[in-house]
Amino acid sequence: MMAYWTSVLAAPNGQDIFDDRPNREISTELANWFTYVSAAIAVAAVLYAIFLLIARRSPLLMFCILGSVLCNPIEPIWEALGFLRFYPGNDFAFNMFHVQGTPVSYPWWAIFVYVLFSGVACYTIYRMYEKSPTRRTFWYCVAGQAVFNILLEGFVITAAYDYYGDHPWRWGSDFPLWWVFANFGEVLSAAILIVAVRYWGKKAMALAILVVPSGFAA
Repeated sequence: MMAYWTSVLAAPNGQDIFDDRPNREISTELANWFTYVSAAIAVAAVLYAIFLLIARRSPLLMFCILGSVLCNPIEPIWEALGFLRFYPGNDFAFNMFHVQGTPVSYPWWAIFVYVLFSGVACYTIYRMYEKSPTRRTFWYCVAGQAVFNILLEGFVITAAYDYYGDHPWRWGSDFPLWWVFANFGEVLSAAILIVAVRYWGKKAMALAILVVPSGFAA
């Protein structure tokens, strides 16, 4: 399998054969802004999780955030298969898939973003399920997730990366809209958690540490 990816993705000159766009670069100032803002949001989420844990004896959000950390080793696999690359200029946390023509260089700000995008998202959808929502409320939640995803990746953080190669559904931005459907993992994670908690009780909330990244990967 490794030999296959090496032959498919790496051309003789070391460039990606799907790379049909010029290389870009994000400014240090903008990259730092992404890092600082996403880190601040992540810290706020963690502080709120601590408040819930102490004041309301509810560990769910903290477990969801811990699970969101485990989404980050999975994300580079998505990027290798889905042809996403981060621009030079980002402050990279680690690199993966060095044998490819386009290795995956993973930035710090993405780690912080997943606290919100997977951890807090799973917690929010769980709370929605907890109230036994109507079908209309469920679809409003799904639509909200889609709109948030399109705005975030299509307009807010798109200056830090792009999707190279031939992607369908590029309507209105560089973000391929088929990714919206791939990013609904926390709808599944929250459904699994609510069933587990109703069956086993509050102790089952700890499953979020594994369910959040598993639903994300699925």
